[in-house]
Amino acid sequence: MSNFLKIIFLSFGSLLFFSTSSYALCDFEKVTISTSLKSFQSRYVGDIDSRTNQLQSYDIPLKRICSDEFEQGIAQYSFINKKLQKIMILDFDNDSDYLKSLTYHYGKPTNGYNRPGTSGIAYHHWDKSGKSIFLIDSISGDTRKQTIEIVSKRFNELSAKYLDYDNE
Repeated sequence: MSNFLKIIFLSFGSLLFFSTSSYALCDFEKVTISTSLKSFQSRYVGDIDSRTNQLQSYDIPLKRICSDEFEQGIAQYSFINKKLQKIMILDFDNDSDYLKSLTYHYGKPTNGYNRPGTSGIAYHHWDKSGKSIFLIDSISGDTRKQTIEIVSKRFNELSAKYLDYDNE
């Protein structure tokens, strides 16, 4: 009889655990900042002959990176010197909870603010070693737009160099 009770308790506990943790979380940085272009290509786009060190970007449907919960988003991976320097995610889906995913992976935001009501802009920022993470969540009427940027600390310096902003 005690084995039967153990099985029931384990089954119930497992069911409870999996049902409470079933909300979708996404690690948007499955390809981490500073990953090589070659590693990214072999995993997501196939080998592409890339001879330049300048800025190169690749758009990937977010459903290839995350679960179906995030299927409406697009992830753009930008490389400079053949190293990942920026990840930008755009999503116009009203139901995705990016703040929950980012908080799970990066902890409490360093700073930011929430929307004062049912419309407006919420802004969150995480300052991490070697990178910054930003979430801007705006609602206007029935339209919601969420933007995430994960940016290396060197992105501005490198992009200015390769886009030749200094000579303007």
